[in-house]
Amino acid sequence: MTRTRWAAAAVAALALTLAPTVVAQAHPGHTHLHGHGATHTSAGHGPDARAAKALAHLDRRLAGAVKDARLARLGDADSAALRANAAADEATVEAAAAALKADGSDQNLAAAHDILGSFRPQVYVVATNIVRHGERVLARVTDLQPLVTPGSTDETDLTTAAGLLASVQAGGFTATTDGATLRAAQHAVVAAQALAARVADDVAGG
Repeated sequence: MTRTRWAAAAVAALALTLAPTVVAQAHPGHTHLHGHGATHTSAGHGPDARAAKALAHLDRRLAGAVKDARLARLGDADSAALRANAAADEATVEAAAAALKADGSDQNLAAAHDILGSFRPQVYVVATNIVRHGERVLARVTDLQPLVTPGSTDETDLTTAAGLLASVQAGGFTATTDGATLRAAQHAVVAAQALAARVADDVAGG
């Protein structure tokens, strides 16, 4: 396979793997709770009760998004960073739920609505995929570095690839990360993979 086709195939494979979830993340569905501003009830069916139930569901989804099975193929540092951010998000959700339980006021209900509309556990699933592919590309870049000629275009390409990958930090993703940020991270990994693929082809061809 020629260098151009090899690189194109590698980029296409990664794009197909990540794009569907990134596109979906760019247009997240929001949780809509009816009755905001309505009279609160203690019967378990008022707007505050529905919000509390939705917050509990969100909390469970955040925990599930970073469970061990999902992060198993990540490096220790990256998995720890994602878990830490998810834990912080969970703490915010739980604090909102506690406040709402203590006082189902319009203010606390509005805060719950804000969280339910902006926190997206799916971010962690998408970010895990992006970071995992980034780790693989970085390993390849590291393997290729001793094989290229100092000062060559190949060395420059690897340096550029490493810089792109350095911009994708697991700790930069939270439940409120927007679709544009996810797409930028994906594009950085795709571009780094293309550079590594070109260098690998050059090295193989002597």
